[in-house]
Amino acid sequence: MEPSERSGRQQRRVLIVDDEPDFVALMAEFLAELPEPPTITVAHNGQAAVEAVRHDPPDLVLLDVHMPVMSGLEALEHIRALAPMLPVMLVTGTDCRSASQGLSAGVFAYLPKPVDLRYVCCLVDLALRSRAGHGAPLEPAR
Repeated sequence: MEPSERSGRQQRRVLIVDDEPDFVALMAEFLAELPEPPTITVAHNGQAAVEAVRHDPPDLVLLDVHMPVMSGLEALEHIRALAPMLPVMLVTGTDCRSASQGLSAGVFAYLPKPVDLRYVCCLVDLALRSRAGHGAPLEPAR
């Protein structure tokens, strides 16, 4: 059962996990401008992300690789154990090895920093539609 079906919500939920406040603000602002804006939850490290997924799984996770307390790759292992079908997008700067490890672990997509917001729009739309199992594509924000 989908998280939104369990609680009666129609609005999709995205968990942004990053220790850089500017990146979190950019992504939250961008996602708020989508035609069907999701509810945004934020975690600033991998451990907080795991707890957020354990407490109330979102519909999508944007997960940074390099963070304090628990790395994104370590958090990904725990998230996969808790919610194997939850779409996770791995976000990293120039760390190709981490991107490769994440893709091998089954992440939905890899987002290189700095992110291309048009690409993010398409991937978020695709991930949320795949999670919902239906829906028309969103138009990119301009």
